Amino acid sequence: MGGFLLTQQSTTFAYVTRSLLAAALCGCSSVALAQERPEPQSAGNAPGEGEIIVTAQRRAEPLQKVPISIAAFDGAALAQSHINDPRSLAVATPGLQIAGSFQFSKPVFAIRGISFKSFNATDQQAVGVYQDEVFIAARSGQLAQMYDLASVEVLRGPQGILYGKNTTAGAINFNSKQPGDDFEGYVTASAGEFFQRGIEGGVTIPLNEQLSVRFAGTYDRRQGVEFNDFTSRRTYGYRTYAGRAIARYKASEDVTITANVHAANTKANPNYYYSRGLVPTGTGELGDINGFVASKDFYTISSPYQNERERIRQKGAILRMEADLGGANLVSVTSYDRTRYSTWEDTDASPAEVATVDYHDLSRQVSQEIRLASDNDSPLSWLGGLYYFRERLTASNITTFFGGTSDQSYNQKTADYAAFGQVTYQVTDKLNLIAGARYTYEKKSISFLTIDDGVYDFSGVPVTLVDAYTKRTFKAPTYKVGVNYQVDPTKLLYASFNRGFKTGGFNGTVFVPGEFTTVKPEYVNAYEIGLKSSWLNRAVTLNLAGFYNDFSDMQVFNFVDGVVPVTQVVNAASARTYGLEFDLILRPVSAFKLQFAGTLLDAKIKKVTIANLSSLSGNRLPLAPRLNLTASAQYAFTLGEGVTLTPRAEATYNSRQYFDNNQDPFASQKSYTITNAFLSLENENAGLTIGAFVKNVFETHYLNESVPFSPMSIYFTKHGDPRTFGLSVTKTF
Repeated sequence: MGGFLLTQQSTTFAYVTRSLLAAALCGCSSVALAQERPEPQSAGNAPGEGEIIVTAQRRAEPLQKVPISIAAFDGAALAQSHINDPRSLAVATPGLQIAGSFQFSKPVFAIRGISFKSFNATDQQAVGVYQDEVFIAARSGQLAQMYDLASVEVLRGPQGILYGKNTTAGAINFNSKQPGDDFEGYVTASAGEFFQRGIEGGVTIPLNEQLSVRFAGTYDRRQGVEFNDFTSRRTYGYRTYAGRAIARYKASEDVTITANVHAANTKANPNYYYSRGLVPTGTGELGDINGFVASKDFYTISSPYQNERERIRQKGAILRMEADLGGANLVSVTSYDRTRYSTWEDTDASPAEVATVDYHDLSRQVSQEIRLASDNDSPLSWLGGLYYFRERLTASNITTFFGGTSDQSYNQKTADYAAFGQVTYQVTDKLNLIAGARYTYEKKSISFLTIDDGVYDFSGVPVTLVDAYTKRTFKAPTYKVGVNYQVDPTKLLYASFNRGFKTGGFNGTVFVPGEFTTVKPEYVNAYEIGLKSSWLNRAVTLNLAGFYNDFSDMQVFNFVDGVVPVTQVVNAASARTYGLEFDLILRPVSAFKLQFAGTLLDAKIKKVTIANLSSLSGNRLPLAPRLNLTASAQYAFTLGEGVTLTPRAEATYNSRQYFDNNQDPFASQKSYTITNAFLSLENENAGLTIGAFVKNVFETHYLNESVPFSPMSIYFTKHGDPRTFGLSVTKTF
């Protein structure tokens, strides 16, 4: 495999570089992917611009001092590089992939090739998503607050010690901008192709020496990028708006209380499925469904329906209290979140009325975390805490298939309790030892009812297919040991072992009694070694990480062949992943910056323990391309005092990846490159920035999802955005 990866790297990296240079000739860009922002502290990647601060270990620490593989972006980089949705975040982050069967809801994240490809609301993903230190359980609400951000941190590898919910792949932290001591703010207006228009803003208002508030909001809408030739209407559009208010109160020199209330509302057309047709027996090519010939245009679909919809309504509150106890800091984080989701869509995207889905679910969660951390110069630093989480999830899902209708409803309750701690001991000025542990105890129950609306008993009541209730308890210790060696102030070597755990659960799509199953927890033994280094007064930054992950009882979501499709959520496999990550930043002069990053990955299922899934052994895992590369270049031209013109170009390459466990060639995306270009003109004295962008410069056609439907050999695919362009104007004050 190593020879293959090296050969492929040289070929594809050259292609990425050519794409990058071609985009650079277009003269477009944004600001650097990272900048230092002293208030509030933020994350980033740029060398030579001061320390970059992250909170990956629940402390504010320099990025280059944290022994974890992290990709971090500050708020300015996110806004000016137009990273305002999860897919654009994935494009900018090697090792991070995203898929999903819907436009905004239920995203599936993969880090280092590990994901859980399920559309069920009941399932916990392998990647945890956190908003302002709070785990967001409802997948439809995980991305509702992607605006006015101070930073985003992508943590690679199991996060089973310091984070609220155990995950086996990693975590993504979204950190909102916090109120400061000075009056400041910004407003950004944007317009683009497909009648995109939006506005975003935030303002901090100090009311007195003790109380400061920040208000932020966003509104964005776009018409559809796809055309329905059956109804002659555009589809795959959206309208979203959200708001947030944060108040910070300094009760004393040692006590700070922060209250956060937020809400969001999204209305969208689902990204229609595009039917790739039937697979005729004995051939390797796709034919047509029921005589229907799909359009050859990549962004044209055909559906008789006009009322497809996707709607998400989310609201919540967070209360954070921090106290300096003298030698220790006490932090309490209390939260409530409520997410209501619904979607109705035609899942075959043909004039034939084959299948539709009408899904509704409501998640209500509360959580409480208390942390106590040392704050002194002792060789021994420590952090410990307690965690409580509760969620109630209710759902009603209606599915039609060739005129038949199945109506499913369920009520799932989860209660999670955990205690955790981590210590770091400074053996010498250069050598540190780390040990951490967490014990999780989780209770989960579900009641499930499925009826067939097309079959009635003698009293005229629809026949019940499934009526069941079950409850389970899942408990497990997780732990971590590590060693860090600070070669000199700019070079850190580290090695670690993590025992990771992802909780068990229940199949949320049950049509027949045999599908009502319980899945056990998933475990991983994760090994990692790494180097974080800066050279030549931080003109060169090089970070490397090598990892090996060994999974047992891996949770698998799969369709089973049959006249009636059956879904399985089972512990079917053991798996292993290993690879190398690198991040190289070159800044020969302060105005010029080059960045290259990538992930080389081998992620495969080792052994399958379920008889009817035995063919999966040896297959590559979904959303696990062998090679993922990014490259960017920018140069800041000084046009006058305080006036800067910055062109920037970036390119991302992904080798072939599969969307299901069967390694089906039709449920896959071949290798492709996405090239983006940006241009920004900033007048620092006037507080004004004008930006222009072109995304997917070369109109690359690629898939975000491909779902095989085995009873009819139909493949439902969803497409990535075409080339788009736009302008933005930002005024700061």
